[in-house]
Amino acid sequence: MCLGEALALGSEVPSTTQSSSSEALPPLSSTLRPLSSLPASPGCTCNSSSSNGEGSGKSASHSGGRVTAPLGRRLSSAGGCLTPFPWNEFSAAVLSGIAHAFIEQPIVTPIGATITQMQCNGRGAVYNFLDLLRRRALYRSLPVGIVGAVPKAIINYSILCTYMQLILGDIDIRQASMTQAGLIGGLTGASQVFLVTPINFLKFRMMRPEWGYASTIDAIRRIRREEGILAFWKGTQACLFRDSLAMLSAWVTFKFCDDVMPPEVPFRHATAGALGGLVSSLLTYPLEMLRAARMHNMHFWADIASKGLRRLLAGFWPGAVYIMCSSAIMGTITVQLKPAAQAVAAATAAATATNRKSVVSGQLVVTGGVR
Repeated sequence: MCLGEALALGSEVPSTTQSSSSEALPPLSSTLRPLSSLPASPGCTCNSSSSNGEGSGKSASHSGGRVTAPLGRRLSSAGGCLTPFPWNEFSAAVLSGIAHAFIEQPIVTPIGATITQMQCNGRGAVYNFLDLLRRRALYRSLPVGIVGAVPKAIINYSILCTYMQLILGDIDIRQASMTQAGLIGGLTGASQVFLVTPINFLKFRMMRPEWGYASTIDAIRRIRREEGILAFWKGTQACLFRDSLAMLSAWVTFKFCDDVMPPEVPFRHATAGALGGLVSSLLTYPLEMLRAARMHNMHFWADIASKGLRRLLAGFWPGAVYIMCSSAIMGTITVQLKPAAQAVAAATAAATATNRKSVVSGQLVVTGGVR
């Protein structure tokens, strides 16, 4: 609801305790410029007739506008229209992140634990999987994985939604060009690194029983005491390059595969996402090994790269399966972000309209219906 609408609505309901001096004053709404005379800001579809409560549903389309302020509302310099923070987009991102985390973690946790062991000791997937199974350590990192995956996924989807809104506006990711999809992916990957690296660091440390952490809390305390608080950002540079390139290539591949596959193909979006994850793994796995070396206090050249290509690619196929699973889930969820945001906006608009009509009706009863 715009500022002009709110003030116009408030001025239409007179108080029963008005003094004679106040009656001589002109109505407040007459001192304001009509809403229709204001130049509309981009994405704003305010309706000046909403003072009677009927235009409130139309104001929900504000979410299509560009939002530059991180909190609350911004006053558009284009025409004085208040553009609300897109809570519907943020709500869709939060719900998507929670769903992604709880679907993904039970599937990928044992795969991730096996990969971490392979990256550090260079032995095969079967050996490390059975060794972790024997030691009952396959799901050792699941608690921290769930706790960390929820905020991590929410951050990921929130940043993704932000760039989709900035670059695409109201159109769906399925209508984006490959250039736009790649730009959204690359920017999302780069933007999330600083926030999610400590979560990933703690998860990867918990995946290795060799560190001897009794619990997640014990790991946090020991790492802070023995290595310093900045240790939680070990591998940030490798993650920056790896995540940017991985997300860019994954989204370009997703867009290409989603376009060429017939609509009737079952699980088309999941398949396109999985193929995007495979391509990103092929392009970025050496950077993933560099990340692993930094986070586990290993020397990348002496302990990994100098021992040949086989050592450099240790854990590649389990890693590719891990990324393909996560990308398949993301591909399925991402195409539903806009419909979910629209559903949230519609529900919010309906609730707001009902509440406004109730408030206006109540004020008319108090004033005896005198207009």
